[in-house]
Amino acid sequence: MRSTSTIARAAQVVTAAFNTVFEDDTRITLAVIPACGGLAQAVGELGPEWEVSFDRVELGRLLDSIATALDGDVPAVVAVTVPDVTDDGAFGLWAWHLEDGTALTRDEADVLLGKDDQYTGGEYPHPLRPETVTDLIATSVDETAREMLTACLATAA
Repeated sequence: MRSTSTIARAAQVVTAAFNTVFEDDTRITLAVIPACGGLAQAVGELGPEWEVSFDRVELGRLLDSIATALDGDVPAVVAVTVPDVTDDGAFGLWAWHLEDGTALTRDEADVLLGKDDQYTGGEYPHPLRPETVTDLIATSVDETAREMLTACLATAA
């Protein structure tokens, strides 16, 4: 059985990754890539109220996959992509090691994620700090995502 603190930690990871990257982007994709294979992602679209909406099922799968990796102590990468405003059709990419929040090096990103997108995280290697997330005050997500993340955060032990 999954611990409630792991579910809260997964919500912290998602929220921290979103808050680190999001700057009124029209589209944002949050993903987790476990070392053992597989991918879970949630794609968000910016709405007219300047809040990002995510599909409830996709966001739930993403949270579950992160919690599963945390529960099993499975190495994984958390990645975020947004459209690159300087290059039509390209995407900016940020990525961190789930276990410690350190940014991937450019070589690690190329091996794991491919070379199609600009690895922005290599230029701005800010660590991911999910432990600093305690609420969603500074998070521009719609009511559905806000309810899901808040419920998960409330399970913190």
